[in-house]
Amino acid sequence: MFFRAIERAGEFESSDVVRILADWLEERGDGARAEFLRLEMECERTPDWEPVKAGLRRRARELEWAHPTWLAAALPPVLQTAFELKKAQGMFQGLELVGQLGGWENPAEWDLLECGLETLSERMPIRTLALGAVIGQVDLDRLLSWSGWSGLVELEVVGISPRTWIRLAERLRRGLPRLTRLHLGRLNRIGPAGVHELLREAPPQTRGGPPQPSLLSRLRVLNLFGNRLGGAGLTAITHPKGASATVQAESLETLDLGFNNLKPADLRSLWSWEAAPRLRRLSLAQNPLQAEGGSGLLDAVWLEGLVELDLGGTRLPPKTLADLVASPRLKRLKCLRLSNLQLDAAVIEQVLAGIGGDPPPRLDLSSNYLDDDGLERLARWSGLARVVELNLSHNEFSPSGLKALADSPHTERLKVLRIADNRRLVTPRGLQGLVDSPLADRLTRLDVAAAPGMEEELKALLTRATLALRTSSRKDARLDLGTWSDHAGFWEDVDWFAEPAAEEEVDY
Repeated sequence: MFFRAIERAGEFESSDVVRILADWLEERGDGARAEFLRLEMECERTPDWEPVKAGLRRRARELEWAHPTWLAAALPPVLQTAFELKKAQGMFQGLELVGQLGGWENPAEWDLLECGLETLSERMPIRTLALGAVIGQVDLDRLLSWSGWSGLVELEVVGISPRTWIRLAERLRRGLPRLTRLHLGRLNRIGPAGVHELLREAPPQTRGGPPQPSLLSRLRVLNLFGNRLGGAGLTAITHPKGASATVQAESLETLDLGFNNLKPADLRSLWSWEAAPRLRRLSLAQNPLQAEGGSGLLDAVWLEGLVELDLGGTRLPPKTLADLVASPRLKRLKCLRLSNLQLDAAVIEQVLAGIGGDPPPRLDLSSNYLDDDGLERLARWSGLARVVELNLSHNEFSPSGLKALADSPHTERLKVLRIADNRRLVTPRGLQGLVDSPLADRLTRLDVAAAPGMEEELKALLTRATLALRTSSRKDARLDLGTWSDHAGFWEDVDWFAEPAAEEEVDY
């Protein structure tokens, strides 16, 4: 059902969204459909043992039987679309359109979609838009022609073709002056040619006036994950030909270059990139940096300014990785991701020695080969005393290794622990050592994964930890007890591009 998808999408009451759409239907004269939505919402919220639930279900079924065309036509197109609304400062500010928009040939359907968007925008300012559809150029033109997008600050598009991207970039330059966060990841594959659209200057606002800034010059967040940029595409960003002030990345703070098959030779232009003075967060994940790339990174002109660095899956040799994390130029880091680097007990000891006693507060060691020996070495590491968030998901340690970590004298600041997808820990016995330790009382978030059929048993075991999380003074305290399929990896579980707090306000 529509509202169930909404409820799963965000941490807020689905009733808010259903109420908006039911009101809209009622305003358009479809009172029966509005009543049906409200009844379905109440059924979902009412416990099975409440006598009133039977009456709600009966009335909903009567409405459904009285309107057989509903099943054939479903909801109008605007309601067939799944909306994901993000709550920020007490107001819904985001909108996600998920579904196949292609093939909408009836102008009335587009008019209906626009009418629905107008109705929604009257009730909530739309600041973010995610186009989760495989959308063509014609459909994109019609969708973006709506005047309500002018206030967008964040846009995500998935699965567009290079030709559609060129058309989209033109729209962005002309009609979205406030856009500062652009996500073109998830295998859009715009390629090197598409990069030039980021650099192209917008036309003058008045005849004979100066060109307007390019997209790149006003973006704060740019996600190019999985776009097959190659060396040519990256060089086009870092050292554009005929560069002027309007095509420099002077506002860029977050850049995701993950999964672009960037080899050491391709990355040379990145190391010497001087046109991004505000760069603070960088992902090079899943690019084969190897030893040469790691050495080049040490000489990058912007390295000292980073507060977040993702090196997951970069094939860095142990010696190169140890030298890199030991660099005094990385002392400003608040988050370091070292997932999928084949770190075992021996290698992790080298890496921890390189990091020393002043590590980043957030440390990701997921998807490695850390066994009990590796956890014991981690537990003895004095730098652990400064770690606030630790991700050990998808490793190879047993309950013995977890207990060694839980009993470590260096975990007093640890607040967030992720141990999902460690197959030897999904039994009650596997987590007993953690539950019985003082660490469980200090955590504000514990991320584990339950094997199918074992969720309730684990919940019963974790009562003490759950109670500690719920009574914590921190607002974000919670226990995540998902299933194996819910925890594909750290990248999906964490919003890497979440708006960071001002650096001086971060409480570690």
